Amino acid sequence: MSLRHAIRTASARSAGVIGAAALTLVAGATVTAHAESYQPTVLYTQSNDDAAQGGNTILAFRAQSDHVIPFASFATGGDGTGSALGSQGALTLADSGQRLIAVNAASDAVSAFAVEADGSLRLLDTAPSGGSGPISVTAWGRLVEVLNAGDSSVSGLWLDGGGLHPLTAADATASLSAGASSPEQVSFTPDGRRLVVTEKGSSTIDTFTVDASGRLGSAVTTPATGAAPYGFGFDSRGDPVVSDAAGGPGGTSAVTTYKVEGVASA
Repeated sequence: MSLRHAIRTASARSAGVIGAAALTLVAGATVTAHAESYQPTVLYTQSNDDAAQGGNTILAFRAQSDHVIPFASFATGGDGTGSALGSQGALTLADSGQRLIAVNAASDAVSAFAVEADGSLRLLDTAPSGGSGPISVTAWGRLVEVLNAGDSSVSGLWLDGGGLHPLTAADATASLSAGASSPEQVSFTPDGRRLVVTEKGSSTIDTFTVDASGRLGSAVTTPATGAAPYGFGFDSRGDPVVSDAAGGPGGTSAVTTYKVEGVASA
């Protein structure tokens, strides 16, 4: 069988400090993005508030040398679930830090903001996420991909000066693998050629090819070496480093590293 790509386990280990970080990711309802291009440094997270609480907002903090100071909140124009979102990457910076994209899990929508020089946000647009229950978002150049937990799909949008525009091509949306359960995060690989999705419930990881127009290949599924793969990032070689919400010794969490690679025809 010929595969375009796959994930191969490179190593797995448990560690107290990393395990604690993984538990924090599991418990958290929101995530934080860091606007490195602006002074002072600004941190963003989202409230995930539902309609009864006034709707979803982005909360902004200015980072000082030894503490952070809340300074503003910005309505997304959509609604959160009003409870723990249970995901990683619910907002992301794009366009060299000049745009911020956030999911609205209860509105099936994604919001785009312009990031001003002082770190303030200006809402540009709120667009459909291409599925139901969006929980995680990633960007590569002008291409934005959203993970929809409600229907287990990944869907693409274009980002321009005016906001977000859903891709209409049939292959701009792809389903996660059969049996995928409790998806947590979607992210482009550092080269922008693939998407990686972790699925905690089924302990699997899906990868998709993605081209410059946003066309997605079918999911290629790898059973996770660690239990309950959750949030992840990439190391200096471009390899995914995944926090496992379970599976470490004595009931602790763990971390596993993988390598995304091509597979020759058999």
